[in-house]
Amino acid sequence: MYFVNKRIDYIDFIKGCCIFLVVWAHSIQNMGPDNAFWENPIHIFICSFHMPIFMLISGFFFNHSINKTLLQTTKRKFIQLIIPCFGWSLILVLIHVIEMIINEIPISLFEQIKYLFYETGTRFWFLRSVFICYICAIISLKVFKKDYIACIVSFLIFLSIPDNFRLAMDKFMYPYFWFGYFIHKYIDKIYKYKNTILPISFIIFVLLLINWEKKYYIYVTGMSFYFIEGYKIIFFPYMERLYIVIYRYLIGFSGCIFFFLLLKKLYNPKWYLYRLLKETGKYTLGIYVIHIFIEGMILKHINLPNIGFFSFNFLVTPIVSIFLIFFCIIIIKLLQKNKLSNFLFLGVSYSSNEQSIIKNKL
Repeated sequence: MYFVNKRIDYIDFIKGCCIFLVVWAHSIQNMGPDNAFWENPIHIFICSFHMPIFMLISGFFFNHSINKTLLQTTKRKFIQLIIPCFGWSLILVLIHVIEMIINEIPISLFEQIKYLFYETGTRFWFLRSVFICYICAIISLKVFKKDYIACIVSFLIFLSIPDNFRLAMDKFMYPYFWFGYFIHKYIDKIYKYKNTILPISFIIFVLLLINWEKKYYIYVTGMSFYFIEGYKIIFFPYMERLYIVIYRYLIGFSGCIFFFLLLKKLYNPKWYLYRLLKETGKYTLGIYVIHIFIEGMILKHINLPNIGFFSFNFLVTPIVSIFLIFFCIIIIKLLQKNKLSNFLFLGVSYSSNEQSIIKNKL
């Protein structure tokens, strides 16, 4: 049986802020002109750190899993992270089958099963990455014992494999997971020197952000120094790829630590907006999967190319994002009313007739 862990208010507040950034970035991506988001400065700003800081928060709670067996951790995280991916992908497959029936297209059961597992492993990629990071980290700790050795060695091993099977995102996220773990371990010391860390990390982040280019997106260049095509191993220019990887991590780490410490410092439960963001932070897993589902089905068909930069980035897409988040929370609360839907779409399991809530540690 799992037990409810006591929530940390400022962590929920940070998660609430970050899930808004995630939805906002996706709204910019889906509602603007085709491929214009690659050069959109707001999109660039958000994507430079928004998923890394979510992985940092996942790693922040890794210490809760260290003393558990690999089987316990695998089962718990599979339910929490992979089951919702499967549940929402199942809905996508059903919609796809209905469309095929309407259009009188022959249906192959084998192809639909392939489609189901492909969507489960790729569409909601971040949850898959959190799952992989947990498993890799727990195995490396059991093998190497010392956390810093486990972190370094496992990352180098991870980095040495190719990006095939869409592993680039998992490899990119892995160090941020460990970063969160070490921040939790040394949080008192880190916060003691926050007045030094904050300006330094801010300066590094801004300087790197000014020099951002499209090639620094993980989606564009990946992580590997080589790839396998058929029976051939093809290498990328070593120094160029190394520079991209280092740059990407520098801006990610500096952005993560700056915004983590800044938001922790700013959090004040007396302010209604902060309390609202804190409450939103309790639903991040559900918001993440549901908003991707909705945006993939609806927002990608909306195109607003001629309303102006300011209106698009600071009025339309933020307002759409806010409404989308509230709509997702309504759906989450409805799904929570039923045991099966709570399990299949939100990754919440039950044991001994008692609800065992697996915290949404995105």
